[in-house]
Amino acid sequence: MSDTSPALSLPLLMPSQAQKHVTHNEALMILDMVTQLAVADLPLADPPPTPVTGARYIIGAAPTGHWAGHDSEIAVWDGMIWRFVMPQPGWRADVSPTGQSLRFDGSDWQTVLPQLQNLPALGVGATADASNPLTVAAAATLLTHTGAGHQLKLNKSGASDTTSLLFQTSWSGRAEMGTTGSDDFSIKVSSDGSNWQEALHIAGTTGQVHFPQGSPDLRDRLTAPRTYYVRPDGSDTNTGLSDAASGAFLTLQHAVNQALSLDNGLHDVTLQVADGSYGEDLVIADRLLGSGLLQLIGETADPSLVSLNRITCHNGARVALAGVTLTGADALKVESGAAVTLADIHFEGSGAALSLESAEVSCADEALVLGSNLTALAHLRGHARLLAEDCIFSLGLGVAWNTGALDLNGFCHAALTGASFTGDTAGCTGPRYALAQNAILDSGGAGNSSLPGTLAGTTESGGQYL
Repeated sequence: MSDTSPALSLPLLMPSQAQKHVTHNEALMILDMVTQLAVADLPLADPPPTPVTGARYIIGAAPTGHWAGHDSEIAVWDGMIWRFVMPQPGWRADVSPTGQSLRFDGSDWQTVLPQLQNLPALGVGATADASNPLTVAAAATLLTHTGAGHQLKLNKSGASDTTSLLFQTSWSGRAEMGTTGSDDFSIKVSSDGSNWQEALHIAGTTGQVHFPQGSPDLRDRLTAPRTYYVRPDGSDTNTGLSDAASGAFLTLQHAVNQALSLDNGLHDVTLQVADGSYGEDLVIADRLLGSGLLQLIGETADPSLVSLNRITCHNGARVALAGVTLTGADALKVESGAAVTLADIHFEGSGAALSLESAEVSCADEALVLGSNLTALAHLRGHARLLAEDCIFSLGLGVAWNTGALDLNGFCHAALTGASFTGDTAGCTGPRYALAQNAILDSGGAGNSSLPGTLAGTTESGGQYL
């Protein structure tokens, strides 16, 4: 029979043993050391200088002093000496100051991890509840990788459910992003937690991005030609996308500005203008962002039904004008690389119908009406071009040219081959043309009197009439 117990190696009393109390007390001392094992600290290598009687310790690696050679053993100060017990695999100890649990694996003490599967709730720095079973209160929360990357996955049961990130101020919603009520991705914001505005919407089936509230910095990309409608009973707060008072724009300028805010790609943008007198000084300040054309179309059957004051096009604008009447002085100005085509335009104002500088106007094979108060058909400056082959110009009563029906200066070119003049050509007075600084007016050999007027044209400084 062994003289120690099989599990804790407690000394056993032997038959006829003398001094039985010594053996018994030794067994009690060992039990006192290992029962309800709670140690004063994490494993230590050095004995504490002033140990408390009964305090138990776990000895760490490479111990010193009285603990030397007792790696991983349990030590207790009995008031006079250190006592040691070698733990068995599976023994556990509670670290009193921290509540941490340690387990001996046969060679070293390891931290015992709590059971973390299927927890009903977990609060980190805060109390979790049924609505928020995972609650964290901290200055920051870190989720990092173990390898190449890290994914945060949010899953919902069905498309009509919600998966989102909600940003709050004082527990009131201010911004939300995710798939809310559908599989489309959206970002919305609120100033009060009740009224929400959708700022961005991405269609789940096509990936197309929409900005429901618009954006001053991002352009709407067209996938097809677009038409904006303008009506005297419209409003510039409308979308401009329907030909009704509730949908059309009120002003041409707003319609032009909307067109210039697009990324039109290959597609044309048309401004369809309803009958009315708009009285605007319209400025087309740039070209569309793409290869498409900006078209302004009024009433081609009767341009007098759609009127505005004047139009200025510059900075490379590419524009087609049709079916409108311009009533202002110097009604159409085309500058800085702009290119404009005309069809069925009436000029009922004063000054020059066309004023071109480093730009181009084409009205070939079209018909233009020149009102009685005009003093010039066109002024061309700085390499400007007027392409009016086979154009029909209809003159109002008593038109009186000032410096010339066509006043060209500075390497300009006007092509009028096949052009014709109708209306009150007999009542038209003034010089027919004025050409200077290598400007060229090409009549296709029609002769100096092919233009209406009572005075011969003039050429100087390299100007030529062909």
